[in-house]
Amino acid sequence: MSNLNTLIRALAAFVPSGDSTPLLTRKDLAARLQITEKSVENWEKSYGLPVLKMGGSGQVVRYHWPTVKAWIDTETERHLKAETGTPA
Repeated sequence: MSNLNTLIRALAAFVPSGDSTPLLTRKDLAARLQITEKSVENWEKSYGLPVLKMGGSGQVVRYHWPTVKAWIDTETERHLKAETGTPA
């Protein structure tokens, strides 16, 4: 039962209350972004792409599209400001 409680707390922190947007698999997200699954994994590790990991060694990973989209928008804005020298 404690594993279920942990999962529920993780989901609550990852997906806003009342949001019924389905969670995406890595394959689904890669297709939506038109990149490879390996690129999605690299973005997680190197750049902090928001991901929900569930389970032990063979972890299941899922992505919440509105959260990913917000992250992409924020990262894009941050990089544009850095390139143009505009203060953050």
